[in-house]
Amino acid sequence: MLPEVWERVLHEAGPYAHTIQFYFQGEPLLNKNLAQMVSEAHAIGLYTIVSTNAQAMTEETAEALIRAGLSRIIVSMDGLSQESYGAYRVGGDIQRSKDALRW
Repeated sequence: MLPEVWERVLHEAGPYAHTIQFYFQGEPLLNKNLAQMVSEAHAIGLYTIVSTNAQAMTEETAEALIRAGLSRIIVSMDGLSQESYGAYRVGGDIQRSKDALRW
């Protein structure tokens, strides 16, 4: 989302909203501005949620989201072993999801 679109959405809808979900049919961690967007939404009192498969999560990203005031994170664990995880999330690494949970 372009920053100017985000600013417009936040300022027009923000006063009437309770929650903002930073996900739907895509991976929110691919947005390089996610932590800033969470911070801006948090600053006006919105409850913020991110849902991720955590394949793009780093410890730095996790810390940035915490500092931004993220209210809730959902980490999709698509299997209990690398074999079952890989069958559902082709090319995915279950350890990345486990690391994200730890962070």
